[in-house]
Amino acid sequence: MKKNKKGFVFVETIMVTTVLLATLMTVYGLFITTTNTESRYTRYDDPAKLYESYYLTKYFQGFNFEKLIENIDENCNTLTTKEACGANRTCEWKNNTCTKQFGYELIWQGRDDILDYTKEAMFVDDLWNKLNIKNIYVIPSKVSEVTNNCSQSLYSEICANPTLVTYLKSLDDGTPNTYYVVYEYTATRSGTACDNGMSIGASCLVYYSYIKVGD
Repeated sequence: MKKNKKGFVFVETIMVTTVLLATLMTVYGLFITTTNTESRYTRYDDPAKLYESYYLTKYFQGFNFEKLIENIDENCNTLTTKEACGANRTCEWKNNTCTKQFGYELIWQGRDDILDYTKEAMFVDDLWNKLNIKNIYVIPSKVSEVTNNCSQSLYSEICANPTLVTYLKSLDDGTPNTYYVVYEYTATRSGTACDNGMSIGASCLVYYSYIKVGD
């Protein structure tokens, strides 16, 4: 007479399912904790920061802002001399050929070719310090082109910042010939500057906002 193994198989299935569910719940719990932690310390398009970003962009456009757009759009392969290639920060002269090095631009505090920093140093330094500016990126408004190509060196500095990439993924692609000026600020909950070496967390928040420019 054959033994009925259906009961044993059923119990075994229940045990395996329980173990799998426990494992999945653990992984899910870790994921939720990580996501909640990141969202707790990251602010997207805060109204005050959008206001600051808008007027910062207007201020930058009063200088040589268009050079940033020209640099991004430049077809580096058409530049035939080392001097011409070197004049564009997004290009790189290598093996007697000019190639694209970056697909984006940066505005930093002492960038003299864009901000006329030699004359504006005191005011620019005051802006950076009082508004707690960390980074300013100028990128093509087709942000999916950036976030989907993080393996390419064209977007190396952007893709090295996971919280920035997460923010960019929340944005819609813009129309051709438009660009996003993306601002990254860091500040304490009271609005003061984060201390040197202070990591993003309970005491130091990161804010992202963007302004569209172009046609």
